[in-house]
Amino acid sequence: MISRNAIRALIGQAADAASLDVVYRTALRCVREGLDVERASLLVLDSSRTMRFVAWSGLSSGYRSAVDGHSPWAPDDPPPPPWLVPDVEQESSLAAYLPTLRREGIGALAGIPLQFGRKLLGKFMLYYPAPHAFSEAEIATAQQVADHVAFALEHHRIASALDARLFAERELRRHAESEAARRHASENRLHLALAAGRMGTWEWDIVSGRVDWSPELESLHGRAPGTFGGTVDAFRQDVHPADAERLERAIAAVLAAPDSNYEIEYRIVLADGECRWLAARGRVVVDGNGRPARMIGICRDTTERKRKEE
Repeated sequence: MISRNAIRALIGQAADAASLDVVYRTALRCVREGLDVERASLLVLDSSRTMRFVAWSGLSSGYRSAVDGHSPWAPDDPPPPPWLVPDVEQESSLAAYLPTLRREGIGALAGIPLQFGRKLLGKFMLYYPAPHAFSEAEIATAQQVADHVAFALEHHRIASALDARLFAERELRRHAESEAARRHASENRLHLALAAGRMGTWEWDIVSGRVDWSPELESLHGRAPGTFGGTVDAFRQDVHPADAERLERAIAAVLAAPDSNYEIEYRIVLADGECRWLAARGRVVVDGNGRPARMIGICRDTTERKRKEE
């Protein structure tokens, strides 16, 4: 079973890595350690919706070239189950690849889909030198690893989109007119990603006290669009009492050090009594004198992951 430390490392590196290559390498390590296999690979759908190798262990370049683009699932299929091949010699769909598999010394393999919600992101592959009967425990562990890998990949993409938005805002101060159209397009893409990933954006004008939530964030809080009160106090009303003091300390700390990142996970209580976990990530925007003027960021619903961990 994959360790909590490995999971934390994967999620942490996904949030902080400047390059997806770091996320890919960490994900592959989690796959190998969690499932105790010597050979594994990670493939991700590219812009043409084709499976491409992004990380691998113990595979020859000839093998990767021969099977490049192969996938047992179509990109738009409903969420697929794991693809288990206990004996490659008996799998009719692999008949054309048998010479390549024999040269590579692969007797069994498994493909585990990487899914975020209903969206297929890619797969990781496990390779065995001889026929292998997959146990229920192995499959459960494989799916657990896949869930965390998919979450890490999507989290990194959303965090990168947030960084791109911050960069666009800095550019707007110098080139307001020319950058306005670019920012609008960037925000449209961000809203599409947020809706798919159960995430929402927020912005706090520290001087006026005004807080703006995206419709996606209002939905996460169980509110109809446009019904959020628009103040810090209105937000505090939703925070679980057990997490309120810790949340206030995190806000105070980032205001005292505007160059630092704001990252915290906390609970909210909906009007019907339902409790949800949210993870917030944001940054402080300073004015011309270096004083905190605004905070902007994203929140994501992590309730399902918390329940799995528990």
